[in-house]
Amino acid sequence: MAFLLPSNAGSLSYAKANLPSKKTSSTTQHYFKSPLVQEALDQCILDRNVDPDQMIDLLENLSNEHDLRPNQSYDCQRDLQGSFEFVFSSSIAEIPLIGKRLFRGYYLPMREIIHFDFTNLTMGMEVKLLPLPNFPTFTLQGHDLQWHPNEAQLTYQFDGKDNTSVWNILYADGNMLVAKCSVHLGLVVLRRIPPLELQALNEERGHTTTATTDN
Repeated sequence: MAFLLPSNAGSLSYAKANLPSKKTSSTTQHYFKSPLVQEALDQCILDRNVDPDQMIDLLENLSNEHDLRPNQSYDCQRDLQGSFEFVFSSSIAEIPLIGKRLFRGYYLPMREIIHFDFTNLTMGMEVKLLPLPNFPTFTLQGHDLQWHPNEAQLTYQFDGKDNTSVWNILYADGNMLVAKCSVHLGLVVLRRIPPLELQALNEERGHTTTATTDN
């Protein structure tokens, strides 16, 4: 994907007193319906051109509001079911020296994909460090995938590990997912992978995939 310069927009912080009221629909839960937040998330997903400090500022505000209103959610498994690509991570941005200057918090050139299957209560993750055809894809498997609507939390356990990974779902609209993760990922933004793109990825899998249970 293209590496674009950050926009000239100011800080993405906002006063909690000015937050709009919660709105829901039959398919999605928006913790915030602010045009500023939506625009920044769209730019992050589509162009990867939001300044990392601004993204972290926005995500921290979403996390703070989630902590204040965790029970104002409803079961949005439909928005979480499926395959997503990691786009931005505060953990990448916070890597000393290169996190913001080189990667700017984005998953470049590596690619990381996660699959949520609530029917079978499983999670699968694929990590490819370099976008080369013969470069191996490392996979992680998880079980006991659960959605906790009152806390707006998603939990699972990696195979071979006893600790439970917890995702606080900060935003989900079916096309993107924003979460705070208890694992090394930090605050993350993910995009849903469209069906045709997912089909192409499925065709690439096979002999280049290496299984592992390391987190």
